[in-house]
Amino acid sequence: MSNEEKIIAAWNAEMYEKYETETDDVDFLLSVIGSKPVRVLEAACGGGRILVPLRRQDML
Repeated sequence: MSNEEKIIAAWNAEMYEKYETETDDVDFLLSVIGSKPVRVLEAACGGGRILVPLRRQDML
């Protein structure tokens, strides 16, 4: 991967984290998991857009 491609990839990831505000996927996961604490592996979690809300709900 060239240096330019690395810069573009990092910028794309930063913009995704900044502007992705939909929570339907998090709401869905909370409904599937239920109310008991569980272990979750979120591979390549980036900034934790899904993992952080799950933790805030004391699901992890």
